[in-house]
Amino acid sequence: MNTLSSKALELFESKKYDELLNLLQGHDNDTDPLIQYIFGCLYNLGIGRSKNLDKAFEYFAKSASQKEPHGERALGIFYYQGFGCEVDEEKGLYYVKQSVDHGLVLSLCTLAHIYMNGMGVNKDEHQAFLLYSEAAEKGNMHAVEHLIECYENGIGVNKDIAKANELKTRLNK
Repeated sequence: MNTLSSKALELFESKKYDELLNLLQGHDNDTDPLIQYIFGCLYNLGIGRSKNLDKAFEYFAKSASQKEPHGERALGIFYYQGFGCEVDEEKGLYYVKQSVDHGLVLSLCTLAHIYMNGMGVNKDEHQAFLLYSEAAEKGNMHAVEHLIECYENGIGVNKDIAKANELKTRLNK
């Protein structure tokens, strides 16, 4: 990851949008796949430009074509939602799985959500639980929140209030 893209991602994730927009000024045609992903996000959210799902889709597709995991995940979500494209759950699943394969931990949560809700796959709460567990082991706190819900309600795993409370303690650290 080059200096511009790593700084841009840091600013985007910390929601320092004014600094991000200044940093990216004149880089709309950048070939860096992470920068393309960030531009997709800016168009998706309407930050510093008019909200435009078609443009967001184009940037996510450019990013994903270069195997950028953030872009792959975003493109997969767009295919599931039909944002800037026709709904295509098969392509959505493909890109989310690619993102998982390329190491984006957040994509494990996205894939878990897909299995939990049977979105283009057979609903499989246990598989969702396993994916949330893997993401939690890799430090994703969003996944920990889902694991708590699974243990509290017996979703994809036997109900275990003690385990849910143990995870709540982990969240509050």
